[in-house]
Amino acid sequence: MRSRFLAEIPAHLIEGHGEVEAERQVDLTAERHEVRETVKKNTYTGKTYNSLENISQFFAERGIKAGGPAYPPRQTPPAPAAPPKPEKPQAPRKSGSTVEHPKYGRGVIVRREGEGEDAKLTVSFPGYGLKKLVEKYAGLKRD
Repeated sequence: MRSRFLAEIPAHLIEGHGEVEAERQVDLTAERHEVRETVKKNTYTGKTYNSLENISQFFAERGIKAGGPAYPPRQTPPAPAAPPKPEKPQAPRKSGSTVEHPKYGRGVIVRREGEGEDAKLTVSFPGYGLKKLVEKYAGLKRD
């Protein structure tokens, strides 16, 4: 379909000495053939393992029964002779206490929010500044 703006183009800029060439027709048959050939070049036609039969064959060739475990189930180790001693609950750390952190080193507790293991501690570490830590995950040791 011709554009309605073609009339606005100066005649000396149009090929064909001022006349617009006849519209070219697209040969759809040739176009389809070209697309099919491109698809054939880019399509993988090798063997795939995306069906149950092919998966079973794949494992059978390697001596593994398909559907079962590849290795025998593990034996559970025997239970320990003596039950482990329960850890002694530590007294809550208070503001002003000095603590040792595995990464930040020695610091001073500035603030404590909450109770128990879920308490949040704000600790001042020299060289690292203030860090807010959950007590049970912080790995703090008393100094």
